[in-house]
Amino acid sequence: MKLAGSLIVVLFGLIVGCAILFPSPLIIKGFLILAIGIIFALQRQETFIYTAIFLAFFSIYLKYLATTSNAVIIGLIVLLFIKAVIEGRSVISKRAIYQNPAFVPLVLIFSVYFYSFLSVVFQGGPGYEYHYAMFLTIACVISLFFILVGFITNRARLFAVLKVLALLLVINLIYALVTLLNPAVGMYGRTLGFSTSGTVVAGQGLDEASRLGGLTFFWEAYAEFLMMTVIFLASILVNLDLLVKRRALLTVIFFISLAELFLTNTRGSVVLAACGILFVVIFVGQKSLKRRVPVIIALAITGVLLFSVLSITGQVRLKERFSDFSQWKQTQYGNLPQGRVDVWLPTLDYVTRRHFVGAGPSFYPLTAYPGGSGILSWPHNLVLIILATVGIPGIVCYMFLFVKFLLLQNRFHVLTDNNLRVVYGSLWAALLFFCIEQLKFDELLRAPTSYAYFIWVLFAIMFSVCNMQEINRDSK
Repeated sequence: MKLAGSLIVVLFGLIVGCAILFPSPLIIKGFLILAIGIIFALQRQETFIYTAIFLAFFSIYLKYLATTSNAVIIGLIVLLFIKAVIEGRSVISKRAIYQNPAFVPLVLIFSVYFYSFLSVVFQGGPGYEYHYAMFLTIACVISLFFILVGFITNRARLFAVLKVLALLLVINLIYALVTLLNPAVGMYGRTLGFSTSGTVVAGQGLDEASRLGGLTFFWEAYAEFLMMTVIFLASILVNLDLLVKRRALLTVIFFISLAELFLTNTRGSVVLAACGILFVVIFVGQKSLKRRVPVIIALAITGVLLFSVLSITGQVRLKERFSDFSQWKQTQYGNLPQGRVDVWLPTLDYVTRRHFVGAGPSFYPLTAYPGGSGILSWPHNLVLIILATVGIPGIVCYMFLFVKFLLLQNRFHVLTDNNLRVVYGSLWAALLFFCIEQLKFDELLRAPTSYAYFIWVLFAIMFSVCNMQEINRDSK
């Protein structure tokens, strides 16, 4: 196991090193495929799954395979899983997958996308390659979801997966801090194909370019990533009794994440982060309010001071960005915020004309961007994206999954392990506010990027609470 871990670190270091010394996508992809091949050859299922989660954040398009590195990784995991099942040594529980409340909704979601993709194939609509890429991404993220739900069947595996996510968080935080000190470093992110942090690209104004992004997320997606991070960490700090060193470390990470969230200049994520922190302080955990008050006050005062300093120095300009949401405009669909009218109305008009089956898995061919054949812009609303691509059946299936997600609160509240109860409760709250944020942002279904995999990994961890409930029941 240690040998496998060492190989992963060395190979990842080679990938990053070659990206800096020899910024050739071909070399980067070559090392990535080499890393996948070596790990697969080791035949260690646990290592391969942890590595898949890690590399899912660094998805690279493989032109000659007409797919992404994530699709290759997940395809290999499926093959490895089938081989392990045949040999009777699988680490993934089939029972945990079939009995999970997300199983039926996700099968229905896949079916809707499959039908939508077939309709594009047989009707010969424009943008086939984009529809194919998005359909393949949906198939891969659902497969990864089931793999993780079947894998996270005990506390040790849960915390191992969380450690992988913690490592990814630290990498993004450090990268973002470095780009603040040296914006040219952001070019390496573009070379790798991961982000546009700290750089000015075509069609992007200087105001947008100044917004902070991470290594694997551009600014708005990074803002949502940080929003969920600060909600989760605030809940852990307030609701759990931690060792002094661990509390100090998590506090530092919390405030760095909060500062970078402010620096993304993303209004919705900042507001929802504040609401989410208030939510977890009130509703998550069982510590008495008296014991939580000192930590709450300390976090609040420091957060306000941090925001004030960044605003005074001109690094944060959220006030100006709230101005267009303070004004509303009357339309045929009712009052809409001024800042979203221009992008919501065209998509609403399209949805009302083709509301049942949608236009195919990908929204991109409907846009006026290079490669698209339509006139729409990104609607900045996940509901509109779903309605435009997979129609009413698609939104019904997603709502079915969302209801199952809401009902998970009945699962983690009955756990006897306080640490597990707080971890799952904190993650549930973070994902709840992510879902609310999707009413003004749509990156999850825009393109086959790393962001889609990250969100589905979080949902898979959340739905694994059902496995912990089984352990909790068996221990009684």
